Amino acid sequence: APDKYGLTNIDVKVDSPTAIRSIEIISGDNLVVYSHDNTGGSKFRESADRVAFRISIQGVPQSPLYLTGSVKLLNMPEMEIYPQKSSWGGNKYEWTLTNLNLYTRPIHRFISIPRKDLANAAVEVDLPGLTNGKQVIRLADVQKLGSCGINGKHSSHFIVVRNNLQEQMPDKLGGKTYQFTAAVRPDLPESGYLVQVVDENYRIYRSKKVSPFVPSGKIVKYNVYSVGQDKSVSVDVDADFVKPVKYDFSGKQGSVLSCSVGSRWDGVLSGFVPMATGFGQGETAYGSSLVRYFNSGKQLENATPMRENADGQTALVFDGAQYASLPMGIVPPFGSYEIEMDIYVEKEGNRVQTLMTGTHQSFTLYLRDRVPVIQIYCNNLPGALRRASGPRLLPWKWNKVKFRFDQHKLQVTVNGVAGEAVEAYGFQRYPRATALGAAETGSFFKGKIRGLQITPR
Repeated sequence: APDKYGLTNIDVKVDSPTAIRSIEIISGDNLVVYSHDNTGGSKFRESADRVAFRISIQGVPQSPLYLTGSVKLLNMPEMEIYPQKSSWGGNKYEWTLTNLNLYTRPIHRFISIPRKDLANAAVEVDLPGLTNGKQVIRLADVQKLGSCGINGKHSSHFIVVRNNLQEQMPDKLGGKTYQFTAAVRPDLPESGYLVQVVDENYRIYRSKKVSPFVPSGKIVKYNVYSVGQDKSVSVDVDADFVKPVKYDFSGKQGSVLSCSVGSRWDGVLSGFVPMATGFGQGETAYGSSLVRYFNSGKQLENATPMRENADGQTALVFDGAQYASLPMGIVPPFGSYEIEMDIYVEKEGNRVQTLMTGTHQSFTLYLRDRVPVIQIYCNNLPGALRRASGPRLLPWKWNKVKFRFDQHKLQVTVNGVAGEAVEAYGFQRYPRATALGAAETGSFFKGKIRGLQITPR
């Protein structure tokens, strides 16, 4: 079970008749979370005595933004840093940038400090164009919340993330017997782990999976698409595997949009999701569906939706040229789901306005003349595209809208009134990062969104 710091210790013992090249702990979704090191391990993994953070800065393709300024590391006298040398100038405790043009490739640095220094440690960012004057991120907040961010013009981002990964791959091990304990930090309640061993002949061995997850004991039915049977099937799952994902727009993590089920599904206001989550950096488009828009030569100077409090909730206000980014796969590619949100629009709109999409070959929610539509790309069906629409939204009022796909039918409900159900089943062909308030080629939304919730059901 996780300790008071949220870490789970995994005890590993390996005996091999041949020399071992590597021993890794892999999460249930095939992410390496620990690779054993003969030298005693990384200083940039969290432990009972030390905490570690990844500090990242990133822009968008062809950004005209050039940054000059500084980043100061405050009240951390025993700080370790990696890499020692970087494209940043300055010294260990004050990093400087001079006319740096941000791009899609993020710049990362890792720091580690004693846990005893956490309460007062902070990062002060003064980068005009990205920050509004000097802005401070407290490391105690990052440790508690998982990540905190600042974003500025042209989707520029500065994010600090709680880190528990190694800064580089270790050298070949070479021995035949190993026994050690490694601390991992589950990013989802149901995270599971296995040990993978590669020997000197590149043979791969894997252990059984272990998990700190404790089932709720409540079993529910869940509909998924079976590729082998080419139809929708119902499976029994523990209720905690299909919890609602509720997004918090309040701003407690700055530019990071936190969610109710773990940092793995956090989003960001404009920019690239992997800066906050650490997942999906393999292809730039996985981090933001708007890459295609920016690659066409277009730019958005002020791409970040504003926040507005309404009836005790925080809404994101989109002015017709803004967006937020959510993770790839947040809407189940093979499963059933319901997407709920409150939507406020002011007047008629003849053009299509995108509410949310994982690209046109997965799913898209949009408005046409205030009529909400769900469109899904079922890769298994002739013609692929299926659409369903709901009643027209009321202008100048908050509308409760539900988009439902249960692997049998598509349906849209507005303020409790359901639209016509359309038969559909299948799987998304090519989901990428999810965009809120825009499509991959633009088609921006003008209005307000609050109460976003995605429920596998």
